[in-house]
Amino acid sequence: MYYGVLIKSYQTKTISELGLNNSSTKYLQVDDLIISARGTVGVVAQLAIPMTFNQSCYGLRGLAEVDNGYLYYVLKREVAQFKDNAYGSTFGSITTKTFDSIKIAVPPIDIQLSIVSEIEQIETIIANAQHIIDAAASKKQAILKQYL
Repeated sequence: MYYGVLIKSYQTKTISELGLNNSSTKYLQVDDLIISARGTVGVVAQLAIPMTFNQSCYGLRGLAEVDNGYLYYVLKREVAQFKDNAYGSTFGSITTKTFDSIKIAVPPIDIQLSIVSEIEQIETIIANAQHIIDAAASKKQAILKQYL
């Protein structure tokens, strides 16, 4: 019986310092943000490791008075606005001007950090609840398979 390939191997791609300095590639630090600019416009992620990115994304870093975690959650909330401001007939795209049209309330840094902390606590609760739901659904399927 043939099962086919079950795992695809991915190689980590790297860029040399020379390559970085002689290209349009930008280098992002831990906690910086990356947002897709083409195709699936507005997908936002906060980086857990340093990385470079291509022209299909924008790298973002909050100014001194803006916490990147706070910026991450605000941008996630504004995804619909990014999509509304995207242009292009085949694949939507955003430009740096798109960011100019997004107005963000910036409370004092201690409030921003409090908001991020509360959201992260809620996300942990949601993830734990989802784990319980997934386990229950799996158990239900096992029972259905066993008895039906």
